[in-house]
Amino acid sequence: YFRNSELYHLVFVIAQNVVFVAMLAEIYSYYILAIAEAREFDAITDPLTGLYNRRVLAEQQQRTLNIDLLNAKQLSVIAIDIDRFKSINDTYGHAVGDQAIQTIANAIRDTIRSHDIAVRSGGDEFLVVLPDSSESDMQSCAHRIRQAVAAAELEVAGKRLRIEISTGTAGPSHHLETLIRQADQGLYVDKAR
Repeated sequence: YFRNSELYHLVFVIAQNVVFVAMLAEIYSYYILAIAEAREFDAITDPLTGLYNRRVLAEQQQRTLNIDLLNAKQLSVIAIDIDRFKSINDTYGHAVGDQAIQTIANAIRDTIRSHDIAVRSGGDEFLVVLPDSSESDMQSCAHRIRQAVAAAELEVAGKRLRIEISTGTAGPSHHLETLIRQADQGLYVDKAR
């Protein structure tokens, strides 16, 4: 038989252990949630630039064929490609090519609005999706991106390497897949110039 003080002590120790186990379970669940969120972030983010990757747009397109991204009334798209990128890699190496890609990504990130979506769609190609934008907004954004890239500094062996881009624009419209295709077509027209 327990005396009252021993019983209280035993109940207190049991309660402490239950609280401790509950705290551990909560910490563990936060840890598991953080891992899941990090994996999701890694799955949709390009590791070189920190921009979204093409998967973000593919997932949006799968949800509906006629997408209304972020409840926008209209969407516009800017396609961007680094001019003579293969030559940069061949002449200066892939590390400098990666720096060129990061330079463009930073110029895009610093230029677009907070609710615009910047995507590294592959290699040296980027897309910017502009929700709720007019043709004038889209053209203005494309111009600002070109200016930011022209002003960007990339130094190689003590010399400034000038990076140039081509752009294609499309919109406004509601159909993201069509806009991307049209912007890509415009990109190749600009590149041919």
